[in-house]
Amino acid sequence: MAMKMTGKVLAKSSQEEENAGVVNESTRSCIRPIWQLFSLWGLDVVFAALCWSVVIAAHFKITMLTVEPLLVVCALIWFVVMYGRMSRALKSEQAYESKYYRSHLAPLVPIGLAVVLAAGWILFFHVGKYFIYFLLLPLLPIAMSTAPLLRRCSLFVLLFSSMGFVFACAAPAYFYSYSYAPLSMLFSAPLWVMVGMFFLFGAERHKRGDTSMLRSVMKHVCLLSLFLVCCIKLGSSPAYIRGFYITITAALAALHVLSRLRKRLPDNVWNSIGWTMMALPALLGILIFAPEEW
Repeated sequence: MAMKMTGKVLAKSSQEEENAGVVNESTRSCIRPIWQLFSLWGLDVVFAALCWSVVIAAHFKITMLTVEPLLVVCALIWFVVMYGRMSRALKSEQAYESKYYRSHLAPLVPIGLAVVLAAGWILFFHVGKYFIYFLLLPLLPIAMSTAPLLRRCSLFVLLFSSMGFVFACAAPAYFYSYSYAPLSMLFSAPLWVMVGMFFLFGAERHKRGDTSMLRSVMKHVCLLSLFLVCCIKLGSSPAYIRGFYITITAALAALHVLSRLRKRLPDNVWNSIGWTMMALPALLGILIFAPEEW
C-alpha cells in the first residue's frame, strides 16, 4: 500500500515538473532581449517615419513645421504597422514573431486605442481638419493593400504599403507648404523614387530565405536603376531638390548594405536594425540640409 502511494506521489510530482517545464518554455519563448523590443513594438518604423517626414519638410524649405502633424503621422503609421502584425499573428503561427504578439495582445490593444484617440484629439484640436485631406492620399493605398484580391499578389501589397508610408511622411510638408494640393504628391518625382526605395526594402524584408538567382538579379537591377535616376536628377533638378536626391542616394547605399547583410545576420537581428538603418540617412540629411530658420 505504501509503495503504491509512493508511486502515485512520484508520478504526480514528475507530471507537475513536466507541466512547469512546458510553462517555463512557453514563457521563455515570449521573452525577447531589450535591443529587440524597439523593433517589436514598431518604434523603429515610427523613428524612420519621423526622420523622413522632417527631411522632406527640410528640402521643401518649410520653416514653420510644428510637432503636431508629425505626431499624427507617426501615430497613423505605428497603428497600421502594429495592427498588421497582430492580425497576421492571430491568423498564422508562421507570421513574424507570432508568439510574442499573441502573448502581448492584452497590453497592445488598449495602447493602440489610446494612440488612436490621442492622434484624433491632436488632429482636430491642434492641427486642423484640413490635414485630413492630406492623410487621405496615404490612407487609400494602405486600404488597398489590405484588399483580399490584391493580397494574393505580394508585389501589389508591397507597392501600396510603400506608397502609403512615403505619402504619409510627405503629408506634413505639403500641408505647411500652402501652395501644393494633396494630389500634387502624386506628381512629385522624388517621392516616387522614395516609393521605389521602400518597395525594395519591403521586398528584402519579406524575402525570408528566398535565394533565387532571378530575384537577386532583378533586385540589383532595380537598385541600380534608382541610383541612376538620382544621379540624373542631381544634374537637372533645382538646388533645393538636389539635397533630397543626395539623401535618397545615401539611403539606397544603406539598403544595399542591408541586402548584403541579409544572409549573414539572423532574421531577428536583421529585422531589428533594418528600419533604423533606413532612417539614419534621413537623419543625416536633416543635419546637413535643414533650413537656417530651424
